[in-house]
Amino acid sequence: MLARRLFAAALALGLALTFAAPTQAQVLNDTWFVLKVSGKGYLIDDVSGEATKTKFKTTAYMHVLSEPVALKAAGDPPSQSYDIFIWTQVDGEWDVSYSGSWELFGTDDLLFVADVDPAFYTGPTSYFAGYHTAEIKNKFDKEGHLKKSTYKSLGAELIEGTETGAESAIGGYSIKGKSIDPSKLPFDPALFK
Repeated sequence: MLARRLFAAALALGLALTFAAPTQAQVLNDTWFVLKVSGKGYLIDDVSGEATKTKFKTTAYMHVLSEPVALKAAGDPPSQSYDIFIWTQVDGEWDVSYSGSWELFGTDDLLFVADVDPAFYTGPTSYFAGYHTAEIKNKFDKEGHLKKSTYKSLGAELIEGTETGAESAIGGYSIKGKSIDPSKLPFDPALFK
């Protein structure tokens, strides 16, 4: 009887620790991605309501940094929390066009992000933003260190944007990207700290 009680207590303690344990390792911490972003849709004039076709295309750089590991409650899917910074170029100058906190779900090999809404600036008054869901595929070397990652949107809805500030954009967009070495960035991120 005592053995059963000790086993039950140990099992309960083990389950409690399992449900309160930190999430997976932060495999993407301090990873840079180059992203090719393109979209198309319509610009709707804010005064007349007339719609004209438009296209968007830009290259962006995304920096992924780990947030402190949070404890998860029982029943929550495993996830990893990251601070995301997206850099775009406007008139020859690079700057952060978006920052936010993202929860990535899945395994270290294949992670997903859902319904995130970054903004991409393409000129002094032009930008586009919208929601997308993406997959991130990771490959590791023999020692278990991150070797490379790819980023691909699975669906993206353009919900706002403008070219001149006098119209609103609507449509869709896509993102394809891959991890890169920070030495290949076209700017020095240390200058912006």
